[in-house]
This record gives sequence, C-alpha cells and structure tokens, in this order.
Amino acid sequence: MQVLYNDMGHRITDGDEIAKEFVSYYKNLMGKAKVTSKPNFNIIQSGPCLSNAQASLLSNPVTKEEIRKAIFSMYENKSPGPDGYGFSFFKSAWSIVGNDVTLAIEEFFKSGKLLGVVNSTSITLIPKVKCPKTPANFRPISCYMLKGLKFPEFMINRIMACVTSPKYSISLHGSLHGYFKGERGLRQGDPLSPYLFILGMEYLSRSLNILKNDSQFRYHPKCGKMKLTHLIFADDLLLFGRGDLYSIQKLYQCVRKFGETTGLEANQDKCSVFFGGVNETVKNDIINLLGFKEGSFPIRYLGVPLICKKLSYVDCNALINQVSNQFQTWIKHRKLSYAGRLEVIRSVILGIQVFWTSNYVLPIKVTRKIDEMCRSFLWGNSKSPLVAWESVCLGRKQGGLGVFSATTWNLAASLKLLWVIHINKESLWIKWIHGNYLKQRDIWNVSPKIGDSWMWKQILKKRDKAMSICGGCDNLLELLNSCLSNSKPRLSTLYHFFSPVSQRVPWHDTIWDKMSYPKHTFIFWLAVQNRLLTQDRLMRRGVIDTNVCRLCSAESLESRNHLFFECGFSSEVWNCVMNWLKFTWKSCDWRILLEWFCTGLRGKGFKHGIKRMALAATIYRIWVERNARIFQQKKKSMECLIKDIKMDILMSNLNAPISDENKEWLCSL
Repeated sequence: MQVLYNDMGHRITDGDEIAKEFVSYYKNLMGKAKVTSKPNFNIIQSGPCLSNAQASLLSNPVTKEEIRKAIFSMYENKSPGPDGYGFSFFKSAWSIVGNDVTLAIEEFFKSGKLLGVVNSTSITLIPKVKCPKTPANFRPISCYMLKGLKFPEFMINRIMACVTSPKYSISLHGSLHGYFKGERGLRQGDPLSPYLFILGMEYLSRSLNILKNDSQFRYHPKCGKMKLTHLIFADDLLLFGRGDLYSIQKLYQCVRKFGETTGLEANQDKCSVFFGGVNETVKNDIINLLGFKEGSFPIRYLGVPLICKKLSYVDCNALINQVSNQFQTWIKHRKLSYAGRLEVIRSVILGIQVFWTSNYVLPIKVTRKIDEMCRSFLWGNSKSPLVAWESVCLGRKQGGLGVFSATTWNLAASLKLLWVIHINKESLWIKWIHGNYLKQRDIWNVSPKIGDSWMWKQILKKRDKAMSICGGCDNLLELLNSCLSNSKPRLSTLYHFFSPVSQRVPWHDTIWDKMSYPKHTFIFWLAVQNRLLTQDRLMRRGVIDTNVCRLCSAESLESRNHLFFECGFSSEVWNCVMNWLKFTWKSCDWRILLEWFCTGLRGKGFKHGIKRMALAATIYRIWVERNARIFQQKKKSMECLIKDIKMDILMSNLNAPISDENKEWLCSL
C-alpha cells in the first residue's frame, strides 16, 4: 500500500502515517461500542427455545477429550494468531503442549476469564475494489456480534468473555500496527462466530414470521400459501411481499428494529428493490420509503444468476468465464501433461459444472460450449484432436477417459432434481414447487401451463426426453431406483446410462492399473488406439514428407508397431526390462504382446501390477525419447533409458505402503 486518502481527502504517502490512518479508522469502527436496544423476548420466545434439559447439558463440565477433539477438528490452514502459531502447530506438537493447552482451557471454563493475549487478533486487509484509496475500501476479517436466545447464564457469561475481550492489531506490509480493544463482537474465522450469527439471524426470522398475525399484511402472490416472507443465506437476505406500501413498510420495520437490537445494519449501497406489476405511483412511494435503488434481473446470487425469464447463453457468461479463467490459469503451466490436463477437467471443471447444474437446466448451447472448451484444453486447440470428444467421454471400461460430457451431465442432473421433487416433501423449495406447480399432482404426469416459469418447463422437458429414452414412466422410475445411494440418485450412474452405448474394451485393466503413473497410462491409452502422432500418421495428414525412425540405426519407417517394439533400440530396452522383472514369456510384437497382457496377465497380484506398470513406463519413456531426438536433438543411451524405467517403478513402490515380502522381492531384482 503506497498511497491512501483519509476522510478529509488528504493524500498520505508516508508508510508510518498510512499505518496510523488504518489504526485510527478501525479503532473508530471496531473499538467503540454501538448503542443497541434490548431484544423483544416475546419475539425470541415465539419459536423453539432451549428446554431445561438442553440448558443443563450445556452446563456440564468440559472434559479433556472434548477439548482435544475440538482442537483437532479445526482446519490446519486457519490463520494463526499474532504469535504465528496455527492449529497445525498445536496438532503436531500435542504430545508436548497438549497438557498446558488443556489446563488453560479448563481454567477458562472454571473462572470465566480469558487472558487478553489469548484473544488477540490481527486484522488482515483485503481490498474490496481494484485500486483501494481509503480505509473504507478494505474489508476487515471481523464482524459484529449478537446475543443468543434462552441460554443458561453460565454459557452466556463464557460466550461474552470470548467476544468482549479481543484486542486488535492491523497487519500491514508484513508487520503489526496498533493494539486496541474491540467493542463490536464477532470475528470472521472464530469458530464461535457462525453459531452466534445464526442465532442472531433467527431473531430476524422470528420477527418476520410474526407478520402472519397482521391481518393487513399481504404476502407475495407466490408465497402466500407458505406464508413465506424471507430467505437468508449467511448475511444475504431476500424479502418478499405484495407491492403495497403497508406490507413493505412492515417488512422494513422488522429489518430496521433488528438493526437497532443487534447493531447489524443493511448496507444501503448493496440493497435493491425489485418490482413486478406495481404501478409507478406505488413504486415511487416504496422507493422513497426504503431509500433503496430499483434493481433489475438478472442479478448474481451465490455465484449464479437469479432470473425471471428464459436462461440464455448470455446469462451463463459467468459460468463460461469461470471455466475459461480456470483453463487460462492452468495453461500457463507449459509442462502440464495430458494426464494433468485431464485431471483439471475431471476435478476443477466438473466441480463448477456440478454447482451450476444443481441449480439450473443449462441451455444446450452452453453445455456444448463447455465441452468445446474442455476438448480444446485437453488437445491444445488442435483442429484435429487425437481422439474424438465423444470417445473421450466414454467410461474407461468402454475405451474412453471417463470425462463427463456437460451435455449428458445436464440431463442426468435434471433427473436428480425430478427425483428430489418426487421423494422429498420437507425442503422449503420442494414445498413451494408442490404448492405452486404440482398441487397434489404427480411430478411424472403433470403438464406445463402457459404461466409456468421457463425453468420449470425445462425440467419437465428433460423428464419427457428421459421417458422417451427409457420407454415410459415406469422404466424411468425403475432406473432411478436402481441408481439410489442414501436415497439419492448417483449422478455418475445416471450419466453412464444416458451416454452412447459402447462395448467394453479388453485392454481396460491393462492400461488403467492403479499402480501406474497417470502420465504413463495416458500415453499408453493413445498408443493402444494408435492415436500417437507417429511419422506414418503425420505423412498421411500431409504434415511431413519423410518417414525415418530416429531410434534405430536402420532406415526403418516409424509407426506405432515399429516403435513398440519392432525397432532395434526399443526392443532391446523392452527385453532388458522383461529380463529385469523375470518374465517367463516374452514378445516384442505389439499385437501379441497386448493380447497376452489382456488375457494371460489379468491377475490383481502385486507382481502382475508391476509388469503392467513396466509396460506403461517403457512405452512412455520410449515416446519421450523419440520426441527429444526429433524436436530437441537430445539423445539418451539405452542404459540411461532403462535406468529411468527402473527408477519410475522403484520410486513409486518402495515409497508406498507395500508388504515386506513385496518390498524384498523388488529390492532383489
């Protein structure tokens, strides 16, 4: 941070003065208590409260084992305190410091007093805008507190001791500045904070729920049956009401009184009001009452668009950009192998895809774009991919890579939504669906109506498509029941059912042995399908006009079968590997060798796994050596190549948890 502007607009460039300005700003923000009104106990007691038995349980003495479990349940990568010690230190050194830590915690529960140094916190500054200029442009990792409901006095005192004793320093440019007492309560990252925050928001929920007793209050037309006034996720709040001044005023009063009670106030700059079918006069009255700006759909909520019309390709730009940004980040790693790219697609990109498809039925244009981006990332924007995307998306047993096509996944995810609607009657969303769309009808037979939302129509459209593929409703229900795991359909099983039908390949177990390196198995997979860009294939594509093997001295034509292992150089390497592993049967003919591995070497034993690993490692190392000679003019001796293959096998297995017998066999080779 080189430049900062204070409240008066004066420019500050001196490092010490910048630090002082931050300390002054946050001391004023967090070091001064805010006057709040007392909570209304009638509101608190309008919902469930702790029973005497529950309150008694909270007063039970804390045991040493409970303390240890609490410490070990915390994430190791949590930010450390000002002393620099995080939870990873306490866990790893528990045998040394555990007793002292336990005694200190037990003392707190006995006396109710907490040492100030224990509850000291450094405020890390995170910019909220691209080029922050004032302290207000930084977000403190701290938040406000609210008191609980009907807890025993003992517990309230302990909680208050935790939230009223913190002291803060500002972390700036790697050093701490200032040291002041906090007066505002909750801190982000404090394990206690989420529980207290939820209790505080429960107070708001109960305030809003009491509106049902007001005969003049009018619910939103789509929320009246459920008497739904609000939805809360963390500190995001959505309020619903009919567009009349009285109803909106009552909603706003609840929020305003909640702020007066807890100190949690709505940020006017982040609040919007949305209208539907409200005349301009009433609309202006409501805007003047609230002081919020009028919003328009779509808006981003929890990372996805909230929309009231057809979900278009443009509306999904956030998804497309998210996938693209991930690819752009990973593509910077120039040495990322095919196997590495595959893992990015199967883990990172699938996670993004799952999140969106759990909320929406995506437009077909969007899912095709995701598939296109994944294909380009895997093969490096090649106009002629080594393997067609349809084949890549087949299961490994069917000869593919087990990648989930976004288009097929979209259908499987839609069926999971249908099943949840069919079976789950407790979820708030499902209750809303039943109250507004199904109305005592069956999800498998209901037809869309003109006034239904686009998303609801898409869900039913996917239902009809699945029924057509399965041959009727009964068959679809039978399929869904067969895919259940813990009462929920397994998406991967549904996906494979709706994927293109393909026969199982005989070489599946040979290639995808769990002992082999992923980068080895990927090249092996390409070689089995004759998709490596050997010189004979490049000539057929018109890329080159000469074909000479760079490994053997004879002027032989390079092909898959020649490289593995008709070539004099590669056959010598493979024979040495077979001798090292004491193969009783040997061959350098690709077709015969592969057939023997697929039929005669199918066992799951350790030695069979090592032999499959050796074949994959040899194919990979020969292919790497071939490329080094062609593109880098670098050359390894046969002995060095064999040593690399042996090291691949030994390093992976001798560092793995294998039996003493297998380790002894490996070391004897």
